[in-house]
Amino acid sequence: MIQETDILEPLKLYNLTIKDDHHANAIEYFNHLVETSGVSEEENEILVKKVNTKKATVTKYKKEVGKAQALKGLCITGIVLGFLAAVVFFLICLTNPALLALFIVLTCVCVGIGVTCIVLLVKKVNKILANNEKKLRIVEGELNEAIEEATAQLLPLNKLFDNNIPAMLFTKTIPLIKMDQYFDKSKFQYLHDNYGFKENEEQNISSLYIQSGSILGNPFLIERNYVQEMGSKTYTGTLTITYTVRVSNGKGGYTTSLRTQTLVAEVTKPCPYYYLDTWLVYSNDAAPDLHFSRQRSNANSMDEKQKEKFVKQFDKKLDKKIEKLRSEGKTTFQEMSNEKFEAFFNATNRDNEVQFRLLFTPLAQKNMLDLINTKEPYGDDFSFIKDGPLNYIKTEHAQHFDYEAGPEKFQGYDLKEMRNNFVAFNDDFMKHFYFDMAPLMCIPLYQQHQTFEFIYEGKFATNLTGFETEILANNFGDKYFAHPDTDTPVILKRTFVKANGLADQNIITAYSFKKVRRVEYVSKHGNDGCIHQVPVEWFEYVPLEQETEFTSQQFRTSEVNYREKLNNGAFANIVSQYGKNNAILYHRGLISFLASRLDNGYNGQELNNLSKMDTKEN
Repeated sequence: MIQETDILEPLKLYNLTIKDDHHANAIEYFNHLVETSGVSEEENEILVKKVNTKKATVTKYKKEVGKAQALKGLCITGIVLGFLAAVVFFLICLTNPALLALFIVLTCVCVGIGVTCIVLLVKKVNKILANNEKKLRIVEGELNEAIEEATAQLLPLNKLFDNNIPAMLFTKTIPLIKMDQYFDKSKFQYLHDNYGFKENEEQNISSLYIQSGSILGNPFLIERNYVQEMGSKTYTGTLTITYTVRVSNGKGGYTTSLRTQTLVAEVTKPCPYYYLDTWLVYSNDAAPDLHFSRQRSNANSMDEKQKEKFVKQFDKKLDKKIEKLRSEGKTTFQEMSNEKFEAFFNATNRDNEVQFRLLFTPLAQKNMLDLINTKEPYGDDFSFIKDGPLNYIKTEHAQHFDYEAGPEKFQGYDLKEMRNNFVAFNDDFMKHFYFDMAPLMCIPLYQQHQTFEFIYEGKFATNLTGFETEILANNFGDKYFAHPDTDTPVILKRTFVKANGLADQNIITAYSFKKVRRVEYVSKHGNDGCIHQVPVEWFEYVPLEQETEFTSQQFRTSEVNYREKLNNGAFANIVSQYGKNNAILYHRGLISFLASRLDNGYNGQELNNLSKMDTKEN
């Protein structure tokens, strides 16, 4: 187990200890789930072997069907070509009496080929194809039955997977870093009241994922947003024109020649674009007056000579910049003695030299350079912004990894394959999350600065943060919220209406666009000396909005217990009484449903009582 004072050299510790420890913890936990579920690995091996045998048989008959279909195609081709050739030869017979005998023979041969192909197709090929297709349908049915049998055998195990398992295992491996079940209101309020951290209020940004936690009481969160931005798109249109020109005939005269030209026109119009944006936000009161930003240097892709050259060039440019600014009385910047750190970390826009040196001690500088220069796993792929007590880290690797660990990611029918997938995902989760935090872990002072627990008493205006409410809505999917005319992705935004007891009543607004076809005519000069109007088809993106009433609240239980509650009569009655279309969703200790209406009197207490039953039982 990693002790709280052990992460002094984060890169070294990951390679020597953390990576292997976490791998072992993932294996151990999966084995614990298997033991808890009571499923038999030996029985599963037999069932999986049966499935694989059926798969091999399905593959065999698919090949046989493919061969028969190819032979059928060959026969059809022979029929068409045979009779077509016979017609051609027959027509030649009529126009060439001298070759009558030859072409009569060729006509008969071609007719014979066509007839033979028909007989072969009807008498043999179609029967072979039908027989193989029948066998394929049978073995595909047997395969599905075998998969269902294997899946049913592992049902007790599949029911045990939970969204919070990777986060829980992360904390088990590194107890210094505490992970939350969800981003609760008190932690948000702490960040908001002390550091001005705000919810995403922009209409074009929707929260997709958030994992919050703390390091010695200092809160952090990894936040993934779905962002829509307006850009532009260029559309192209063409128009082909014909015209005549006079050309010399080489004999002293002229003739006319027909020419063609394709005119090309372009128009550029507004177009929405969508992307994922993932950030780590961390608060720490160490060096609270310091501000700086740095961008990745790509040092890990350089060899030693390139690094030396980079440092020298950077140093020369920095000396000139400092000299100029000082002559103008605009800076108190003092260059660090570690030229490599200064060049590769490149936080020359810092505004507090004393606090910068307080953070970046010789050990912190060494750690940061080790992280920047390493080639594995990611190297220098991070930007780092410090805005007083708030730190923002954006890594390239985080933009492409799916941190969401829904139960379906681990479920299956092949126990061996499931174990491999489970362990591989948790290894990846650790690697990605750890190196999101690595730039912070490189600074020992951040691990030594402990914040008192942020305990808020009294009542909040809302029960859940806007982040978590939008995440719940996004997990439902666009189809529940999107305007029926929508042609683009959808940005879901939560508007808080009121808190009624434990439940939040919200409006989810779906922002999207309808594509409307337009044609614009662009004047183009042709080689015929005329102006032509070239049509260019483009699409206007007309904004759409649709509002849906949405209820959300805490439901502190596990994924397993939630699924059991779905079959509970009392649970079903609550959902049918206050919800709409039986659309309900559990996600990491929270629950939400489409509300029948916001004034239906629902206060969350009934579902809360059901979740408390789990605490008593466990």
